Amino acid sequence: MKIGIIGGGPSGLSLARLLADRPGVSVTVLEANARLGGNSRTAKLNGTLVEFGTATIGLNSWTLNRWMRQEGIDLIPLAEQNFDGRPLIDYVKSGGGPALA
Repeated sequence: MKIGIIGGGPSGLSLARLLADRPGVSVTVLEANARLGGNSRTAKLNGTLVEFGTATIGLNSWTLNRWMRQEGIDLIPLAEQNFDGRPLIDYVKSGGGPALA
């Protein structure tokens, strides 16, 4: 069975990972943006990663971005984040079961 998931945000990637573990299922994630992660944001504040989750859904994105600039907080695209010493997307793709396309 072939399944297409529209959106590479937290929900789409989580669903893709779960479905890809099922026998006979082929999953493709379609994302319009240049980066995965949807509205999730991670920032670096004084060397510490701070998760904003999907805060931009409840707040105006421009307000959050302006505040972050004022505080000197750098946004880190999901594709540039690391987990266990390797790129996060590699970690997600290498989970149990077949690799994500």
